[in-house]
Amino acid sequence: MEQMSKGRIQLPDGAVPVLGHVKHRDGWTYIMALRILREPGAPRPPAPKGALFSVEKEIVVPDRAFVRVQLQKSAKDGSKTAFGNSLVFKPANTAKGFILRWHAYAPPLPNAAPTYLLDFVDPDSGAIFHRIEDGFPPGVVLSSPNSQPLPDVNKSIMIAAPGTKTILRLLRASQKVTPGAALTAWWDVYAEVTHVSPITKSVPQFQLPER
Repeated sequence: MEQMSKGRIQLPDGAVPVLGHVKHRDGWTYIMALRILREPGAPRPPAPKGALFSVEKEIVVPDRAFVRVQLQKSAKDGSKTAFGNSLVFKPANTAKGFILRWHAYAPPLPNAAPTYLLDFVDPDSGAIFHRIEDGFPPGVVLSSPNSQPLPDVNKSIMIAAPGTKTILRLLRASQKVTPGAALTAWWDVYAEVTHVSPITKSVPQFQLPER
């Protein structure tokens, strides 16, 4: 433990460092370990370089509003189904709201799956305060049909009244086909963003520092 305390080290989220071993008088050995969990809202490092494309969309909400973001997916323009945990938070004390920024990455190997990152960004500080990582099946081509990639600027969206929401199509994964062949399979990922009323039972997981 003394050796580990010397100097400052940065451990990744989910790491389980072993602090030491304690021998019980009956012969048992206890292992003292920690599980590193990132504090909700804590800044994230910049997204890895090498993205196929990156897209930004500013979401404007009233001052002191609560926001809920739920990811959804669909196949071949079918019904949308929610996946993953919804995120409820309070943006910083500003009318700028927050920015959704997503990055698409090619698979590292020919038969591997392409991946994407969805970052939640504070527009004032530029800090990434939440990140979602996911991917698609192998053998697909990624695009963002409803938004222009950076450095282009997409029109911001205002969600004014509690209970109102918007659904953004973030990405489309289209099955690779030969030139001239009809597209037979595709998948879409959406973000449903809702202005949550403070009187609802949705408890925010975190609150960004007010300015």
